[in-house]
Amino acid sequence: MKKLIVLTMLMAGVASAQNAVSYKQLEKAAERMTEAQFKHHIKRYKGKTVLWVGWVVDVEKNWFGDKYQVQIDMDGPEKSEFGMMTDVTFDLSERTALRLRKKAKIKFKGKIHHIFLLLGTVNVSLKHGKISRRSLR
Repeated sequence: MKKLIVLTMLMAGVASAQNAVSYKQLEKAAERMTEAQFKHHIKRYKGKTVLWVGWVVDVEKNWFGDKYQVQIDMDGPEKSEFGMMTDVTFDLSERTALRLRKKAKIKFKGKIHHIFLLLGTVNVSLKHGKISRRSLR
């Protein structure tokens, strides 16, 4: 029994260590902080790995190169009164890009490259973004 408890605690520690910050935590920080405070606060997250769930807004081909960019809404299609808005972006291959559908719920992972505010909304760009295989079925 003790081994099971220790193993469960270790697994929980790995899961939380993997997720540096949730998108909701970033939104709440942006709501309560001044812009200067928020810019200082988010520096700690650059390069940190996140594992999040969101909904596909769109996928577009990048201007340069052979990569595509996925645009993700973190609130879901039914929660926004103004329609889906892009909160998170990252590059992906053509093969993966062509498998995604608008409004599809996806689980994805990546390293935070940049966080900024745009019209009061937190926007995050990721590097080395990967979409869960289960999300592509």
